[in-house]
Amino acid sequence: MPDWLTWLYDRAKALIIFAAAIMLVEAYQWPLLFAASASKQSLWRRDWFLLLTLGLTAIAVILLLRFVYRRQLKQHNPLNIHRQPMTSTRFFFMFFMYILVLAVNVLVSRFGTPGNQQSLNQISSIWPYTLAIMAAVFAPFIEEFVFRGLFMNLFWNKDNSLNNVLAVVTSGLAFGWLHEPRISVFLLVYASMGMALAAAYRYNRDLRYSIGLHMTINLIPAIAMLLR
Repeated sequence: MPDWLTWLYDRAKALIIFAAAIMLVEAYQWPLLFAASASKQSLWRRDWFLLLTLGLTAIAVILLLRFVYRRQLKQHNPLNIHRQPMTSTRFFFMFFMYILVLAVNVLVSRFGTPGNQQSLNQISSIWPYTLAIMAAVFAPFIEEFVFRGLFMNLFWNKDNSLNNVLAVVTSGLAFGWLHEPRISVFLLVYASMGMALAAAYRYNRDLRYSIGLHMTINLIPAIAMLLR
């Protein structure tokens, strides 16, 4: 097979795998869609029932993504992804990424609230515990496996400066577009958050760091849902 055809096949395969992973990000939220369309007397309207069904779905998706991610690393790991111990340098890097995300949120907040966040605020009054745990636990694991772990195994996986920058930027844009699928100032919020998470993963070469940062970023909004 010619080299160009091999390259084309590899890129097409990578795009299909990533598209399937994106579908899983959407699929674990299906119980929420069922609940939103259910009658007020339905069991789906109960917070505990929705949390149970969405939680089981999310855990199944996390286990599947973890299996695919670990299998990828066993077959091909050019970035040398492995468990990295926490050091003072890593701690301050993560702290800087967190402050950067907060700063962007504060700057953009004067323009209003993103549509995605408005929707969450509305339904959190009905299912506060489901939405809080979804934001603080399930979403960080699933989205980090997809937008950092799988994405950087499939694209821009050479260990050089150009690939590092392109991986961070494109991962952030893909993450941002999922949350704000239109050109707006709010796309900057989600894209910058995605880039900070991508930088955390690329810098530390350990997915636990980006998952931890993602959970930390989502923790305050999750607590606010419970206190509202």
